[in-house]
Amino acid sequence: MLLVVVDAFSKWLEVHTLSSATSRATIESIIASIATHGIPDIIVSDNGSCFTSQEFELFCRSNGITHIKSAPYHPASNGLAERMVQMLKQGLEKMEVGTFQEKLQRVLMAYRNTPHTTTGITPAELLLGRKPQTSVDLAKPNIAERVRRKQSEQKQHHDNKARNRSFSTQQDAYVRNFGTSSQWIRAQIREQHGPLSFTCRLQDGRIVKRHQDHIKARYKREENVADTNCTPEDKRPVIYEGDVGEPAAHAQEKQKETHQQTGRDKKRPINKQKSGGEILKERRANKFRHRRRYKQTTRQRRGKSLQRGTTNLGSDQRILLERKRGNPK
Repeated sequence: MLLVVVDAFSKWLEVHTLSSATSRATIESIIASIATHGIPDIIVSDNGSCFTSQEFELFCRSNGITHIKSAPYHPASNGLAERMVQMLKQGLEKMEVGTFQEKLQRVLMAYRNTPHTTTGITPAELLLGRKPQTSVDLAKPNIAERVRRKQSEQKQHHDNKARNRSFSTQQDAYVRNFGTSSQWIRAQIREQHGPLSFTCRLQDGRIVKRHQDHIKARYKREENVADTNCTPEDKRPVIYEGDVGEPAAHAQEKQKETHQQTGRDKKRPINKQKSGGEILKERRANKFRHRRRYKQTTRQRRGKSLQRGTTNLGSDQRILLERKRGNPK
């Protein structure tokens, strides 16, 4: 035997299994519902013996519940409960697999998570204030989880290639210059505003804000390097043209003295920058020069081979060869 309890506001349905339709069993089932949802203001029931007993009336009076009984032989007076009984019977008939309790709970879950025609909202959302997760939700794409997963993959891909860079206040650095002068200029880090944003002070006193990607550390050994081309990544020492530590002018003088001593102080042609037309003419001249040399060497080789071949030829063959050369005899 089943006791059907339905909320008139949210259309929430609860079903209690009873072994007997006594007043005591009915009161115990209603107390279980009261423990979950609280004491109701009104209870509407039919004229069953379990509802018309003195024990049930005493229970309602002690809890401040107004008990209303429907008209005899008129089920439409309690139409909401009767409609729930009809829906419950149809659902249980369609269930084929499982025990009676499993079938009953599946029918209740399907009903509670289906939008009601009167309210337009599921009974679970209207009563609980949230949408319970069902097996249907597992088939739908979870946008929030997809975004978190993609962001995690992007972070992992970025961390694999990114370098761990950290800067402190009062640290000398190079900052990116977006003006028309040199690309990197010297500055000093003053303050960190965010996880990757810093405030830097330039040499002329200006205060600029730069991202970590536009800041590079500056070392003391780079003080003599020009600002236009040097970066912290170019940690190459300054190399002169002469010996280590010699200035460029002294190295040139030393090289000139060496040429004079060895007799190689001849004037060397200065390699001027040639235009495109001059380069093209030079290439064509070299091409024709190599072609003429190739033709000359080919003719010489043919003549030598013919001279060698005539010594071993017979008289008739020699006459034919001379005719081909243009010397008929």
